[in-house]
Amino acid sequence: MLKIFEEFWWLGIFSIATFVLTILILPIVIVRLPADYFAVHKADGFISRQNRRWRFSLLFLKNLAGVILLVMGFLMLFIPGQGVLTILAGLSVMNFPGKRKLEIRIVSNKKVFHSLNWIRSKGKKEHFHNPVKISKSYHPRKSPPAP
Repeated sequence: MLKIFEEFWWLGIFSIATFVLTILILPIVIVRLPADYFAVHKADGFISRQNRRWRFSLLFLKNLAGVILLVMGFLMLFIPGQGVLTILAGLSVMNFPGKRKLEIRIVSNKKVFHSLNWIRSKGKKEHFHNPVKISKSYHPRKSPPAP
C-alpha cells in the first residue's frame, strides 16, 4: 500500500496545485465577464482590432489558456476543485464552432447559474442576465431570439 503512495506522490501535488490555481483564477475570469455575456453575443473586439500577426498570436494564447482551463476542469471532476465552473471558464475563453450553444447549455443548469452569480456577488458585480434560449434559427452574430 505504501508503494502506491511512493510512486504517485506527484498526483497529490498536482491535485493541490490545480485546486489552488482554480480558487485564484476562476473568480477573476467570472467577475471580469460582462453581466450580459450569456444573454447577448458580442464579438471579441480587442483581438479583432489587432493587425494580422498580433491577432494570430493573441488568438493562439487565448485558446491555449482555454485548453489549460478545460483540462484542469475535467481533472477536477475527479479530484477536489470546481470542475464544471472551470470547464465553463475554459470554454468561454476559447474560440470554436458551437461554443455558444455549449456555454448556454451549461449555464442553463440552475446550480451552475446560481454558483456563477454567487461568485459575481462576492466580487461586487451585477449578476449574470438569464441565458438566451437557443432555437434552431439562432445565429451567434445576430441578436438573440425573442422569448
